[in-house]
Amino acid sequence: MEDNRRVLILNAESGMTLPFFWYYNKLGYKVIGCANDISLSSLFSRAIHYRTFIKSPSEFDERSKRLFVNRIERLRKRIDTRLVLGFRENTVEPIIKYKDKIKAENIYPSYRSYSILFYKDKLKRYVEMENPRSFLIPKSLDKDDIKFPCVVKPNIGRGGAFVAVCNSLSELKFFSKIIKQNNRIPIVEEYIPYKDKIAMNLLIDRNFKVKRAVVRAAVSIERIKEIIYELEDFFKKIKYFGFASPQFLLKNRNLYLAEINPRLSAIYYGIDFGVNFPESFHLSIVEKRNIEERFIFVPKNYRGNIFRYTNIFLRDFQDLMPIITTIGEHLYRKSKKKIKILFSKKYKKWFRFSEI
Repeated sequence: MEDNRRVLILNAESGMTLPFFWYYNKLGYKVIGCANDISLSSLFSRAIHYRTFIKSPSEFDERSKRLFVNRIERLRKRIDTRLVLGFRENTVEPIIKYKDKIKAENIYPSYRSYSILFYKDKLKRYVEMENPRSFLIPKSLDKDDIKFPCVVKPNIGRGGAFVAVCNSLSELKFFSKIIKQNNRIPIVEEYIPYKDKIAMNLLIDRNFKVKRAVVRAAVSIERIKEIIYELEDFFKKIKYFGFASPQFLLKNRNLYLAEINPRLSAIYYGIDFGVNFPESFHLSIVEKRNIEERFIFVPKNYRGNIFRYTNIFLRDFQDLMPIITTIGEHLYRKSKKKIKILFSKKYKKWFRFSEI
């Protein structure tokens, strides 16, 4: 790849981008961090040489997506780089959809393959056609066969938002209405009273092979590998490469697929397990190298938390400001959530698939 050792990294408002800042900084790149807004997070990292702001587009406004992509292209030309990295759907989806407007390195899959993971109803249809053996798929319910409790969720999600357990028809109508008011399509599924949740964090290379994986071993390692390789066949069929985070619900030794996010989730990009997702992404996707397979299985009782991650940041990056601000954001979100639970009965009905 031709480059002038500059990289534009989007979603700089997220602490999850910090390992990428430091990886490219150590490679000798000039790192430009672009954030959605002025946020107290990794935007203040010492690894960033230049900071800028471009507001992320609306998920349902094509005009705002095109404007966003045009702004990214103007910024890319101004800083003279062809390497543009995004880590959240709100930036990656418009870039892939309108990538003909950006003269950047083609490091993303086709919009067709990305949209299969982006839209949950489309994902479900494609996975069901594969008739998977190693995991189950929650049954879809229509108005003629609804059984309570059931789950209603949007066809486009983010961090479990608007996902609700409904115990009556009135609740189902209420939460479906909220989903529609937010310009999404409600999907009704059977309720899985799960005992545990599992998130797989994967890197799929350009040959559609899973080359990196971090998974909490809530079931046997042999079974996890069986699922990974079956998913690998699925990624090959839809021609998807890049990051993916399949989310499963565990009930009576059965695993039910909840979703596959076209990004990583929950794990701080493998730095705490030696997987180093930034390095493996750069080598396999950007430089198109063939890298060795490496899977890490975290103990079943592992519970990552923000304070553990900050210790890792301090040890590996010695980057104090993002650590302090990330802890502050975490405590703010936790307190805000608890206040909502205290004062809203309806809030208690919502639960999130993406947390582990």
